[in-house]
Amino acid sequence: MTHPALRPALRALRRPLAVLWLALVAAPVAAEDAYTALSVGAAYHFNFDSGGAIVMRLDEMTADRSVWAIVAGDDAAGAPAAMMVHDAEGRLTAYLDADGAAVETYEPHNCEKVELLCRYKLTDAEGDHTEQRFSELTDEGWTYSVLRLDGGAYEARRLGTVRYDDDGVVFEETWADLATAEEQRVFRAPQ
Repeated sequence: MTHPALRPALRALRRPLAVLWLALVAAPVAAEDAYTALSVGAAYHFNFDSGGAIVMRLDEMTADRSVWAIVAGDDAAGAPAAMMVHDAEGRLTAYLDADGAAVETYEPHNCEKVELLCRYKLTDAEGDHTEQRFSELTDEGWTYSVLRLDGGAYEARRLGTVRYDDDGVVFEETWADLATAEEQRVFRAPQ
């Protein structure tokens, strides 16, 4: 179980990191090819405009799933603050805390690798939610919006754009969390 003092920090990281995962697996065919060629230990460094850095490190890859560690700071060998679990196609199915307990689960996945309209069930500490994601590939990269559809009401949750380098890995991502009115930009650090 996550210590209560860490929950706000993990919650703040969860949405940006989900968006970052899109950068690793949701680009056109080149990103899928890059994803299948990754080896355990692969790491990507990211910086946030608001300050701070994270490393996403591939800790496990099987035919059925992959597990990425989210490491706060820039030490690729550091201990995970959280983990993300993906299905065989690289679609996010769960966030785990550092101890491996589920923080969020997505059924069948969170739709980040699906172009156009897709719905999924999100389960978190507040219960079950239905969310709908619309993603579109443009000349500028992916654009997306997320709506929550709980109880017949529609609540806008996030809007964003993602741009990729030639290798299919995120170069820059900008998004707005509409629930908190916070905007964020993250970019891949030079390697």
